[in-house]
Amino acid sequence: MSGASLPRRSVLVGCSVLLVTGFALGHGGGAAAEMVDAPGGLALGGYDVVAYFTDDKPVRGLAEFASVFQSVTYRFRSAANRDRFLADPLRYLPAYGGYSAYGVANGVLAPGDPEQFAIVEGRLYVNFSKSVHSQWLRDPAFYIARADQNWLTLR
Repeated sequence: MSGASLPRRSVLVGCSVLLVTGFALGHGGGAAAEMVDAPGGLALGGYDVVAYFTDDKPVRGLAEFASVFQSVTYRFRSAANRDRFLADPLRYLPAYGGYSAYGVANGVLAPGDPEQFAIVEGRLYVNFSKSVHSQWLRDPAFYIARADQNWLTLR
């Protein structure tokens, strides 16, 4: 991955209310922090989270179309994709903060590879590597159920 030289860090985001371009997103239940895999503060290594849904493939975003959401920078290939994201960011955010879905299913916070992705029931999942992703694809429902449980304690 091209971001390998950047220091890997988890960005904690949370609060009961988040402000995004003039409107509030309420998070029921209070101040649980959400962790995002964001090396150098950049989500998914700079890949456009909207393009996964519109193009069904990973597409690198451009710095000129970047936007910050929940203290993390997201890049987009176009202003139109950035605007789609800002209109409904929760629709496009990767599951488990962009950490490997297989890793989370197994109780581990492993980095997600933006090239290894799947959209299941309208949600974006990334995995650690091609071989891990192949394993995850054998039974995504099983791994998602386990990851959803584990994410409650890992985050």
